[in-house]
Amino acid sequence: MSRRGWLPVAVGAGVALNTVRLRRRLSALAVIEPADGPVGDDHVFLLAAGVHVDDAQRRAASAHAASHGLDVLDLVPEHLTADRLLDLARMLDTTTYRGNRLAWGRGAHQALLVHRDVLARAGVLLTDASERDLVAVTETLKRHAPVTTGMAVLPGLRAAARTGAVRLDVQRVAYRWNPVGTLGPTTRDLALAAGATAAPGWTLAAAAASWLQPALVFGKVPMFYYALHFALIHAAAVAVCYARYHDAHWMFESADVAHYPFTAPPGWGYPLPIVYAIWIAVVVSLFPVCRWFAGVKQRRHDAWLSYL
Repeated sequence: MSRRGWLPVAVGAGVALNTVRLRRRLSALAVIEPADGPVGDDHVFLLAAGVHVDDAQRRAASAHAASHGLDVLDLVPEHLTADRLLDLARMLDTTTYRGNRLAWGRGAHQALLVHRDVLARAGVLLTDASERDLVAVTETLKRHAPVTTGMAVLPGLRAAARTGAVRLDVQRVAYRWNPVGTLGPTTRDLALAAGATAAPGWTLAAAAASWLQPALVFGKVPMFYYALHFALIHAAAVAVCYARYHDAHWMFESADVAHYPFTAPPGWGYPLPIVYAIWIAVVVSLFPVCRWFAGVKQRRHDAWLSYL
């Protein structure tokens, strides 16, 4: 294999290692427990427009901050979309965030619990805040409370709706002093483009791993996706079989368990690049309906939905 052919292999390995890193960061997030005590007199809540924190959630967040010695607590919504969770995991290392005095102040940018003294020292005066505003506020508060700033998941908290333009705006503000942080995707894409002709199979595999990273880091609707993709692939196989052989009875019969659920017709099969292309097409085509169903699970809390 030529040197260029190793580029997509390196990209694939990098995506795999980065996936492990992101999973570790997300799994390190603490979850706030319910509490019955009153909200601390010195605790102030800063909320992005469209975010609501009820009394029970305020009591729980206040108790968590007090018990963990936190002056600033970034409240992470329980149900964040895949893009927001990945943005959070990419922006900061949750395993070292509190103890790292030099870490950038970043978070979910939806809701903050802040001690009045820190708020006064930081000179933050904020009433109607946007997600973009909370990016700058979080950075400022981290500088004034470098080892007493933390974050935790607040059950029941819902994030404000946002558009793709808002997401890009938030990222521009968050990375304005760290432009190197945005070079990763560009370097990845250039490496894949350079190695595409030398090793097309590895390039497709690396690109698929990159595109599927949200599903590799976490799965919102794993069983729902599995059931749909199985049915879609079988339907596609039936259609292709009928187009090639003008018959599709092989797709509904099997000689024994080893050949279940179908028997391959004579000459059945395709080269690996085509198989990868079909796989990617199936995943991409199912993404919108899986995203819709993830929203249903976020809005509703029926017990049976947890199995999907």
